[in-house]
Amino acid sequence: MARAGSLRDISRETGYSMATISVVLDDSPYCCDNDTPRQKIRDAAKRLGYRPNYFGKALRNQQSRIIGLIGPMNTPENHTRQYRGIQAALREKGYVTVLIHSEEDADRAIKEFLGIHVDGIVVSQDRDGRRDVKADMVDIPVVVIGPRPAPGLCSLIIDKKAATKRVTEYLIHLGHRRICFVTRVIGYNRTKYEGYVEAMEEAGLKTEVRAFESLNQDVMGCGLLVGRNGDAFRRATAVVTSGDQVAVEVLRGLNELGMSVPRDCSITGYSDSWSAISVSPSLTTLHTPREDIGPIVAKMLLGLIAGKKVRNRSMVPEIVIRESTAPQRLRD
Repeated sequence: MARAGSLRDISRETGYSMATISVVLDDSPYCCDNDTPRQKIRDAAKRLGYRPNYFGKALRNQQSRIIGLIGPMNTPENHTRQYRGIQAALREKGYVTVLIHSEEDADRAIKEFLGIHVDGIVVSQDRDGRRDVKADMVDIPVVVIGPRPAPGLCSLIIDKKAATKRVTEYLIHLGHRRICFVTRVIGYNRTKYEGYVEAMEEAGLKTEVRAFESLNQDVMGCGLLVGRNGDAFRRATAVVTSGDQVAVEVLRGLNELGMSVPRDCSITGYSDSWSAISVSPSLTTLHTPREDIGPIVAKMLLGLIAGKKVRNRSMVPEIVIRESTAPQRLRD
């Protein structure tokens, strides 16, 4: 593999000083006005295979131009879209992103990023019940993406409570009254559960609130739960679930009870993953525009890096109506 060209190599080829070349390649506002030397320098840099030295820039500018991303990869389809959006938005501004997988708490990853002097950190906390990032342990800009505001830190709130309340209200509008909530672990989906309960209580259906958790992370757990609680699910006319895969499991369980979706029971998911459109009937679900998160988070973080005051932002996932929900059918 050929050696990458250096500033000195470009200087020898073009005749311009390394200081001028550095200013041009950094797109500095103090760059020379004449387009001819700029183009000549950039053409030479491309021809010689020049690669910018981020560590050299960090020493000169006291900025690493590196942003740390911390978050789970246990549902890669959705998180990949989100991380890709953040990376693309920051790359446009000249930043490199590094991702560290964190399943339960972000403390260790934050310490690792502080050790390499990143300019900022984005923490994605997709579930409830995770340990809060401690504001006093970081002295650099941090943006937290999660279902609730992070105390003392700038947050993009994905309002899962409002979203689940909205989809429960949609089922109530369709005439459903006996609506239950199903999840693997309520503690991980507390805000979704709270949205379901709030919608039911506001509709005067407090006595109809029923929540089931499989306490089993195996993909078959919620399907087995339906079978173990057959009487309750035969009575239900709709089921709100905490995720698309949970909804798929519940659908299978209802089929084994001899119930048809949506004729006998409507089901909603959450996430709008491939599972939602590949299953039959396709799932009514809640969609978070993961790609849109990138530009929002990048703007928030870069504002903090620039020393600006940045307010928390909020995003409510939208209902996507498909085949798994229908008006309540009168039963014999």
